[in-house]
Amino acid sequence: MRTLTISLLFLATVGLAAGCGDYSNPQLKEDLEFLSAIPAKEVLDLRVADPTDRPDQPADPNGSLGSSLTSRQDALIGDPADFYESAEKVTTDINGGVLGFLQLVDWITHRIPPTRRELNRRVWGPWPSDDVEGVDVRFDMHRYPGYQNDDPDNSESKGYPFSIHFQMRPAEATDGMGYDEGWVDCVSGHVNPKGFFRRGDGTMYIDLTACAGVTGSGESGTADITFHTAPDADNPRGKTQVDIVFDAFYTKDAIDSGDDPLSAEYSFFEGSDHSGRFDFKTWADAHGGLDPQLAALETFEWRVRWGADGCGRADALVYGGDLGDFEIPATECWGPDHGRVYFSFQFAEPPEPTEEGDPADCCLPSAFE
Repeated sequence: MRTLTISLLFLATVGLAAGCGDYSNPQLKEDLEFLSAIPAKEVLDLRVADPTDRPDQPADPNGSLGSSLTSRQDALIGDPADFYESAEKVTTDINGGVLGFLQLVDWITHRIPPTRRELNRRVWGPWPSDDVEGVDVRFDMHRYPGYQNDDPDNSESKGYPFSIHFQMRPAEATDGMGYDEGWVDCVSGHVNPKGFFRRGDGTMYIDLTACAGVTGSGESGTADITFHTAPDADNPRGKTQVDIVFDAFYTKDAIDSGDDPLSAEYSFFEGSDHSGRFDFKTWADAHGGLDPQLAALETFEWRVRWGADGCGRADALVYGGDLGDFEIPATECWGPDHGRVYFSFQFAEPPEPTEEGDPADCCLPSAFE
């Protein structure tokens, strides 16, 4: 499974030598309106078959920006399910990479007062990046004073009362440009806070091509993220719905390892009761480039489902490309302890079994049916 941890250069700790300003009560009250609009990473994190409640407080921003899990290749009935671990690793990589910048934003905004306060605007920075020489970074937020909840098509706010911008520009531009000139959005978005614990709806857009124009990293491509985390009638504690579309997403890690750019679609949903789904689709050569006569890209599609107690199943399907009308299916089911209860893959290579267990032990039906 392709590693999604990205090397967004702005994830490195930035120099924090700028003046911190002074919080008076009126300033603090208005600052908190901006802070409460920033999406909480703990709410957006993708989780597979996790029956625990999401935390009520943000995690320590000094913690890790990501971790990884190694998927077993020899699971037997009762052993940790391969497909479960693979899906969990994908979500872990997304949480640490694509969503990881929110942890840095938390670190900055909750430890340092805004460097600049303007009517309906707060700016943290700019500071020189400790990771990329000759590059300045800043975090900029705007509030749209004309936003109306009954006017979702407002052309300026795009239906959201706040916009967020994580930006870069060459440090050499400081002397020749104004305070707001020359900045490039590496991450931008719009947010509409609702409910409690920094939940709400919004969008984020990661533009590696724009970033690379400043840093010279060679990265390219985009990630378009939409999220809905507000409570509703079916999810009184709040749901988590995150959709991500990667378009030729080519990170420094992928460049260094010789991987191809990533084009993929991810759709995640977890309800208040902790049941959920995770669908993802990508395109690659199923023949691994070994046969130049079979170089067309096949579609790799996973549909993962789980219940409130953590039991679940993953159904995979490879089709299209040089496979024509032929399809390659695979299924694995697990219990509440994430141990395999059923497995089927008719094209498994010995000594791997083509089928184990009883499909009647699966707690959920196939998502492809």
